[in-house]
Amino acid sequence: MVVCRGGSWGAIPTRADLFFSGVWVGESGTFAVANILTNEVPRAAIVQLDHGSAQMRQLDDVQLGVVWGTGPTIFAAGSQVVTEGERTQHLGIVVWSRDRGQTWTATRPGTGEIVAIGGTGSLLHVLA
Repeated sequence: MVVCRGGSWGAIPTRADLFFSGVWVGESGTFAVANILTNEVPRAAIVQLDHGSAQMRQLDDVQLGVVWGTGPTIFAAGSQVVTEGERTQHLGIVVWSRDRGQTWTATRPGTGEIVAIGGTGSLLHVLA
């Protein structure tokens, strides 16, 4: 991952198999979402960037594309592979942390892949 600080660009070492798709910088810090390039089960990562280092939380069966936050709360969204009987589908998923990325909770709002999120205060808008 490449970042700009003080007018100059620099690299933050991350895993070579990460495909980044979104970044958010706010009161809680800098968070990026990435998908792990694999031929196996879909996997995503939420990466917290802090002073030149990267801490990663991995989520199985999930692909993430967007990240957004307000105050201490961070939201990331995308899709989750769900198989019911012989039917496999990608349903929208939102994961969030209310404690600056220490713990994460997930919900599936019952939509297709989520491609954008945003909001104001306690209201979250999701585009699927």
